[in-house]
Amino acid sequence: MKETKPTLFKLLICYFMLACFVVTILSILPYIMMKNVFSNQIVKSEKKATAEANEKLSFLLEDLEGLADRVYINTAVQDQLNQKIEGNLTGDSLEVKDVFSNNRALYKINQYDAYILGFNGYSYRYSYTGSYETDLDLNLIQESQWYQDIIKENGRCMLVNGQSTGLPGMEDKIIFGRRLNNTSGNNPVGIFLIVFQKEVVDDVYSTLTQDDYVTLYIIDETGSQITTLSEELMLNPEVIEQAERESALFLEQGAKQVVLTDIKNTDWTVVEILNLDFLMSTLEALRIVIIGLAVFMVIIAAAISYLLLNKLYRPIDQLRHAMAKVEQGDFEIDFLETEKKNEISRLNQSLLDMVKALETSFDNLYREQRERREAEIKMLQAQIKPHFLYNTLTSVRILIRTDKKEEADQMIIFLIKLLKNTFDNKEMVSIGEELSILECYSGILKYRYQNFHLEFNVDEAILNCMIPKLLLQPLVENSIVHNLDVPEKFLMIKVVGKREKDRLILNVIDNGKGIDKETENRMVNENGRIQWKSDSIGMQNVQDRIIHCFGEEYGLCIEHNEKSGAKIRVEIPVLFS
Repeated sequence: MKETKPTLFKLLICYFMLACFVVTILSILPYIMMKNVFSNQIVKSEKKATAEANEKLSFLLEDLEGLADRVYINTAVQDQLNQKIEGNLTGDSLEVKDVFSNNRALYKINQYDAYILGFNGYSYRYSYTGSYETDLDLNLIQESQWYQDIIKENGRCMLVNGQSTGLPGMEDKIIFGRRLNNTSGNNPVGIFLIVFQKEVVDDVYSTLTQDDYVTLYIIDETGSQITTLSEELMLNPEVIEQAERESALFLEQGAKQVVLTDIKNTDWTVVEILNLDFLMSTLEALRIVIIGLAVFMVIIAAAISYLLLNKLYRPIDQLRHAMAKVEQGDFEIDFLETEKKNEISRLNQSLLDMVKALETSFDNLYREQRERREAEIKMLQAQIKPHFLYNTLTSVRILIRTDKKEEADQMIIFLIKLLKNTFDNKEMVSIGEELSILECYSGILKYRYQNFHLEFNVDEAILNCMIPKLLLQPLVENSIVHNLDVPEKFLMIKVVGKREKDRLILNVIDNGKGIDKETENRMVNENGRIQWKSDSIGMQNVQDRIIHCFGEEYGLCIEHNEKSGAKIRVEIPVLFS
């Protein structure tokens, strides 16, 4: 079987991988969540700051609208715009000039040029600095689209990007305009314009561009850039339209987010581009700390995993070794030491109970087999004793009556040795001792049957090998008994013994009449081994004892020839005392 990794190793790898997964998730998620929260908070903060700046610009526009209202309702202005003038008239009325004096909105602008241009040819110009930076007249601007847009608004104030007017010197200017109507018929009689620097709007939003991660533009309805706070606008109209449809738009050039905010009461839009890469760089130190903590937590998790799993696996491994000992037949195992009652201790107790039950069963089985073998030996001895002792004693009596005292004495000596070796308590004897029993046995039988001879041809190297007692005697007896009906033939019996590797081969060979085919079929199986239902009680006892002692791979085999006798082959393992 292929060697596999220990269970502890597998459990440790699984637990460690699970711990790494959990730690990694717990480390990455906070960073991602913090990154998203940080990004969202920055966007919210910028939107709030932009809203505050838009509010300031709205206040400025409201003040300018208030100024436009004062111009509209001023009697002197209305008189000048409604009178009939031949040609052009440049006005310098103190009443008109007073409209621009002490005005809060104009103080916020600091530098500006104001125009009142009448359709009747009247014009009034006022400069805060005293030197006009712009020069506008009705004939110059009345064909412009932006002028037409102001007229169409019918009194609503408008902001115009000076760059979009196409007028010279207006690239860095913003125009505030309103149509002036007469107070009686609500008909247009002129236009009111204030021209001021884009820096006024830049100052309102300058605080938003102090951070390096913010790029800010203000664009008009055509997408043209108004402010000069940042370099030239790099967004095309399609991107801006997409940003208007979505609350958060990420550009392809790195992690940049576009935020659009409309300026109240205008057609202008604040475009903020937030460089999220720059923002996230501030979280780099935090990311490194999180990674360090994650690595530390993984190491701690690995150490804790090893300690916990080792504590869990140790009793299991001890239990496995105990079961391996039981598998090898060693029942000497101890109760495993566990801190408290749990599944492992209960499993261990069950193993101990099972081992005790197996040990008891094996002891009972061994005792039963031992008692059975002893009973078989005693039964064999009981089978030998009655008829053999009767015949032997009868022969001794005849020898004594015929005055053959020496032969009777020798026969009694053989009987004494035979009985001494036969009826002791030993189950196993050496081959030499077994041959001594055969010598005594054949010596007794020779006084009754003179026409046989027993011969031994056994290697000296195996004389000390152990075999079951009375293993060969029933086989020799069988050869003699089954050939008594042929008195005219001298019976030769040979006991031949040798060793073949780890087996002892003992052959009992005779030159008797052999075994006929019918008898062979009853006595032996297809492999030539003696069957359990053999006609020969002695041979059957020998076969049973060999199988009980050594297993079914050993036993007796019969080889025969009707003209030359029979050969009984005994195969048993090599054993030494």
